[in-house]
Amino acid sequence: MFGHGSQVSYSSPDGKIYLWYPGNKAVVRGTWAINKGKEYPAEASRGVIMLAENRICFNYPNSYNPATGQRGGGDCIRTKAYGKYVTELRRGDVFGLSRRQEVPFVRSGAPATIDSLLAQIPSGS
Repeated sequence: MFGHGSQVSYSSPDGKIYLWYPGNKAVVRGTWAINKGKEYPAEASRGVIMLAENRICFNYPNSYNPATGQRGGGDCIRTKAYGKYVTELRRGDVFGLSRRQEVPFVRSGAPATIDSLLAQIPSGS
């Protein structure tokens, strides 16, 4: 995402998210949720209903965002727009972010693949 660099995260099914943010030594913990769009009557006489887009919302209460200078808090983005930022997906907690306090290694925000990051993790980490 613009201003943040390439980020890695694990979103668990129970609404928790674990973020490997560029430059950080620690895993950033937060929550995620889908806010469903609401129905709005567009043309009530014809029975037409418009549906506002769903949004994915993230909340990182104990964090600092160097791109915005904001401490803690959350943000929502349209799910369609969010999908444009996702460059690679894998099933499961590939980097074990939910089980560790510290990230596997401090990384830059430069683009990377999951495989290239896995190859850089020191053995035993």
